Amino acid sequence: MTKEMVGARLLKMRKYWGMTQAFVSKAVGIHLVVYSRYERGKRWVPLDTAVKLADLFRVSLDYLVCREDRSYLDIAEDGQSR
Repeated sequence: MTKEMVGARLLKMRKYWGMTQAFVSKAVGIHLVVYSRYERGKRWVPLDTAVKLADLFRVSLDYLVCREDRSYLDIAEDGQSR
């Protein structure tokens, strides 16, 4: 896992959901410039922010940080399998 790999994953997920960088940065409580640096692979994403991003994009933290290739959680919020 590199900063660039995580940034590419963030970009992919943001585009998939049709979100802007401004929307994502506001949703997770960070400055737009900081989020842009994450996507460009110029800065590591702190754990607390990574958790918020994973929740926003509805993916596991492992997927977000490139530890697995499955993109979507298999368990709904009510705990039932999809």
